[in-house]
Amino acid sequence: MAHLWLHTDGGWIVVPIDGSPVSPPGQEDLRIVPVKEDEWALIVRRAGVTVNGWPLLSGMTLLREGDEVRVGVEEAWFFSSERLARMEALPELDPAPVCPRCKQRIEEDTPSVRCPGCDVWYHETESLPCWSYTGTCGLCGQPTDLSAGYRWTPETL
Repeated sequence: MAHLWLHTDGGWIVVPIDGSPVSPPGQEDLRIVPVKEDEWALIVRRAGVTVNGWPLLSGMTLLREGDEVRVGVEEAWFFSSERLARMEALPELDPAPVCPRCKQRIEEDTPSVRCPGCDVWYHETESLPCWSYTGTCGLCGQPTDLSAGYRWTPETL
């Protein structure tokens, strides 16, 4: 799920974007709109907006991971489309995915984890703890700790 990183007196907070158009708090003349799955556009109806230090002259741009958006001299906020790994029941998929760890099909409604890095599904049951079996995804190196949090934060800048 995409989200914004906003700075407050208490530090950075994450504001989720649920898939519908949204404006950052207090900036109603900026809209973040979904373009397609995992793609978002920033639409601006005012001057003085920069993205990664560059003026936004056209009034619209596609947002990328870690983009810094600033309105005039106000505090910057950041865009991220990074998802967290989470256990969930496998939705109906055709064909059913094959777990890369154990090489078995994952049946619908089986507790599973979709890797946020490569989008591959893994079993995560008591008898088949394929996602958490090692510290990283076997395909892309994504950490498998379900409480690991985000890999990218504004503090990493």
